Amino acid sequence: MKFPILICQRNTLVVGSEGYFDGIGSVDEDSAGLEINVTSSSRGDLNWILDARGELFVLEPLRITRGGLLELVGLRRRRAIYRIKAHEATAGEILALVSGLEDEMLEVPNVADLREFLAPLDPKQVLTRELLLSYFGQ
Repeated sequence: MKFPILICQRNTLVVGSEGYFDGIGSVDEDSAGLEINVTSSSRGDLNWILDARGELFVLEPLRITRGGLLELVGLRRRRAIYRIKAHEATAGEILALVSGLEDEMLEVPNVADLREFLAPLDPKQVLTRELLLSYFGQ
């Protein structure tokens, strides 16, 4: 996974930079898995990740681990475990994925910015590293 990344969480997009998962989880591309800490009321709610190379990581929730007694006393968190399936993304595919999303805060228009960036592209165009780095402003 190449940073920066766009993470679809619940019904919005979050931009993550290098080290985004440090302290809250880990990505293991070799075993195609992602683990993140979640609160007792949360299920993680991650749907997909788009990285700077144009790879779309579709996240399949597998399970929530429980921390047992250590969780009750606050020494361990529950973890959501996902299987990752990656493939090259196209502009049309990402536009379809963001069609039902909304920006949580108007000051951070990640969804609107991505729609605006992808709209003029051919829907079959594969998203390349150069194209996405220009989107991320790098």
